Amino acid sequence: MARHDAGLLTVLRVVCVLTLTALCWQPAAAAVPSASDPLEPAKAAIRVKDFATASTRLQGLAGSGNAEAQYLLGALHLAGLAPASDPATARQLFESAAGKGEPRAAYALAAQATVASPPDSKTARSWLERAAAGGDLRARDLLQRGALPMEFRPQDEITDMAARSTAFFRAADRNDVATLTALASAEMVAAVDPFGRSALHHAAANGAADAVAVLLARGAKTTVVDRYGVTPLMLAATAEQSQACALLLQAKAAVAPIDKVGSNALFYAARSGRVAQAKQLLDAGADLRVRNSGGWTAIDYALQADSREVAELYRAKGAVATRRATSAATRPAGDLSRSAAGALDLYAGWPPVAVAASRSDPDQLRALLARGADLDALTPSGETPLLVAVTAGSARTVNALLDAGAVASRAGGNGVTPLVAAVRRGDGSVVQALLAHKADPNGHGPGEAPPLLAAIAAGNSAVMAQLLAAGASANVKDEHGNSALMLAARSNQESLIEQLVGARADVAQADSLGRTALWHSACNERAAAVAALLGAGAKVDAADQDGLTPLGCAAVRGHVPIVEQLLRAGASPKARTKAGDTPLLLAAGAGQTAVVQRMLSARAEPNLQNIYGDTALILACQSGKVDTVKALLAAGASKTLRNRDGVAAVDAAKARGFGSIAALLEQG
Repeated sequence: MARHDAGLLTVLRVVCVLTLTALCWQPAAAAVPSASDPLEPAKAAIRVKDFATASTRLQGLAGSGNAEAQYLLGALHLAGLAPASDPATARQLFESAAGKGEPRAAYALAAQATVASPPDSKTARSWLERAAAGGDLRARDLLQRGALPMEFRPQDEITDMAARSTAFFRAADRNDVATLTALASAEMVAAVDPFGRSALHHAAANGAADAVAVLLARGAKTTVVDRYGVTPLMLAATAEQSQACALLLQAKAAVAPIDKVGSNALFYAARSGRVAQAKQLLDAGADLRVRNSGGWTAIDYALQADSREVAELYRAKGAVATRRATSAATRPAGDLSRSAAGALDLYAGWPPVAVAASRSDPDQLRALLARGADLDALTPSGETPLLVAVTAGSARTVNALLDAGAVASRAGGNGVTPLVAAVRRGDGSVVQALLAHKADPNGHGPGEAPPLLAAIAAGNSAVMAQLLAAGASANVKDEHGNSALMLAARSNQESLIEQLVGARADVAQADSLGRTALWHSACNERAAAVAALLGAGAKVDAADQDGLTPLGCAAVRGHVPIVEQLLRAGASPKARTKAGDTPLLLAAGAGQTAVVQRMLSARAEPNLQNIYGDTALILACQSGKVDTVKALLAAGASKTLRNRDGVAAVDAAKARGFGSIAALLEQG
């Protein structure tokens, strides 16, 4: 039977794990039929995958009350292998068999309840207990571990601490209470990410009320602040839903704390226009009189953000809007003009040096710096003046800041570094300015892609050339193990590939699964990339960890032009995967008729068998593609060869209900 058919794999897992394990995979010694077993004819049919015959034989016995027959027939219905398969019928059969003491049926019912939408854990546990009482060892083991059949248990399956931490924060973001609860050790609850934010911060920011409740119950501290002084309550004040904010206030989260620019939670509610949270905070005693480092109050922020309902609420509580104006006649040299009184000030809380950087005004900037302005002064969002200048796209301002000693690689509040920001913008002049001032061409923040990979993502060959000339590594990889060459290949841009190869990118470099850039290009039908990589000397038959070659992957996906390219480049039609599948077998199993015909014209042997004994014809019969079957028969494929389960091509066609294919095979 085909092991690379995803649909069949799903069926086999259900059948063999939940229902037909003993019959499908029992050792030879255990397969000796019992003459006294009335189910033996049905079991024999199951062993050769003649499910139609098995269903017919089981039907009568199940109707007469035979519990094992009911269980087996239910398994066939559940797996979609019985004629007119019906999950509801499967459930009825399982319930009848379980009522007669069949523990495997009770286990199957527990599994069905576990994977139901929504899952019914109570019912699943009840059936599991009945299965265990009946002697099912799997059920007993699960009960001892407090688990359910087919249940994902992150506490058991995620052992790497870094991966566990990532999963925990992601669960908080997504309000995934099950995963959060499973992983919520004291250590995890107290942990913070690279920006100093705890899981409670993450849940609060997304308004994930259920996650907030779980974390508070597990001892999460509402007083933890991130590197910018931001509390979970401040973030909850910005969320679309207000329940998380209410829960934090119920847990006595303080409303008085301010962040590093002097804003309290009322400012955060104002910026996002969150009326419900603003009311909650005011009811809890939040102070509307607080002014941040720019001299602004929460109502000023509400007006700036055009959050009129919040502004009216604050005004009703006695807040008075303020606007600052500085007279040009009395303004000192190097100071910057502000908005007129009553206008919205887009630079509220910004240090003057950052305002100058945003306006691409190097003369004003130099005057400020001459007066001792702080190069490291941050905007309310944590951006440095250099990052502001990069975002503004002014190479002159960037140069002025760098000449004054600004650190070229310092990240901003969102973790973005100047070089990566410039690369993403595709601003070659700013990139060059940063590189000329010793910005690390390979440097990046914890949450960023390396600069070279950012250039590839943007498809910017000119910026990529700048980075490579400055010493960026052509063999850099992303967090998933994808090399620069692999990512360039996926984008199908020959110019990027040629530049990387010219910079000595390793065409043989593979990812964690052993897949090269050529492998990815072939699998994703990137003809230009395939041509460029082959021209650069990529090994045409470099296989992944499962032994699948670029040709094999292109074959199974039906990419005929890629198959042609690879064959012309010398790819072997005889290459086998670890399961023994050749490109012909893979294409036949996937029903890729055009590829099958091309492989046969390349003299691929039609009667080779994989480690399961499957031939291309057997696999084609399982796929149900008549044209594929005809092409193989015309090439001399044998109709009599059987796989290791004793299944011939005609048996495979009948088992899947492909009557026209079965009739074709039985002709002559």
